Amino acid sequence: EVEKDIERADLIVNNDGKTEITAICLQIRDFFCNFAGWIVFLGLVYIKMIDNQLIFRSFASGSSGNCYFLGTSKWGILIDAGISARTIQKNLREMGLDYANIMGVLITHDHADHIRAVGTLGERVHLPIYSTRTIHDGIDRNYGVREKLRTSQRYIEKGVEWELNGMRINTFGISHDSSECVGYVIDFMGQRFLIA
Repeated sequence: EVEKDIERADLIVNNDGKTEITAICLQIRDFFCNFAGWIVFLGLVYIKMIDNQLIFRSFASGSSGNCYFLGTSKWGILIDAGISARTIQKNLREMGLDYANIMGVLITHDHADHIRAVGTLGERVHLPIYSTRTIHDGIDRNYGVREKLRTSQRYIEKGVEWELNGMRINTFGISHDSSECVGYVIDFMGQRFLIA
């Protein structure tokens, strides 16, 4: 396209005798087009870096409920769901997100203050609920979960790395007074996060 412009410019230049000035103008135009292109490219790289920057947010922590968000400005995962689904959604909306932006829920153990909303999130919102088979069995027995998981259970194993939307996740066992308790090491785009 630039060559066509130069050819057209030469024809115009030859007709009006301003060859030198037109050639300089074309060079200046090309410089600014390239410069603007680099600015746009660098802006996109910067936005991409922001989109890939891990964000951690605590929605609730303590004996009344535990729920955490880990992700980017566009999507994420929940770790535990011990508060109401409505409160989780309110927190997501404050971040400019909703359940459609959540790739799944990782559960650390089967105490009510960590799993209160898993039934709703799994069976009504249709989010996959990730944990070990033992923890899922504990969730099924827990009186605090009104809606039992039937279709949303996803079984993971301790010590086996798995991936969720580009996050590499390692699950490890820890000691706690529950049927089983796990922590997670999550690697994403050169960033590492651990929760136990």
